[in-house]
Amino acid sequence: MLIRTSQLNTELAEINVGVIYLDLLFELHVRDFHAWINLEIQRNKPDDLIYTRMEFYASRLISSQKNRVFTGTDYHQIMDVYSIWLLLYEDSDYITVSPRKTEILFGKADHINDVKYRSNIINVGVDMKTNPVDRNPFFKMIYYLLSETMEPAEKIRKLDEECGFQINKSCIERMKNME
Repeated sequence: MLIRTSQLNTELAEINVGVIYLDLLFELHVRDFHAWINLEIQRNKPDDLIYTRMEFYASRLISSQKNRVFTGTDYHQIMDVYSIWLLLYEDSDYITVSPRKTEILFGKADHINDVKYRSNIINVGVDMKTNPVDRNPFFKMIYYLLSETMEPAEKIRKLDEECGFQINKSCIERMKNME
């Protein structure tokens, strides 16, 4: 399987609109799948406007493709966008996806059901307060990777023993430098 990634500029600046700073933005190619992936990590519970912010970021990722991915009116070249938000302040583990959906309010428009929107918002709520012993392997991995209370050596041991990750020296050095 061929997987190709490339990191993109995490600063999205628009004239008269301002700048947003993304935690991580990369382009992902896996066979026929080709998309921009934005990963945001929230350690502290923000205000209730977080969901509006999520939608804003996804929209900016779509609009910022103009003159980077497509020019003129070649909108068919817009790549899918996945804005993934790791919410590390939740009381339980969950994953939600919020794809856009069209609802017909009046009349007959069956062709509308075939519309494919390009932006997807994925929320991953992670309970960082509860010991991950009996949790889903995915959430256990997130807990170990992003824990602020565990030392790097303990993280590496847990990821190896409980999650089956073989971690090389380069990863170890990068984990030691994680904030």
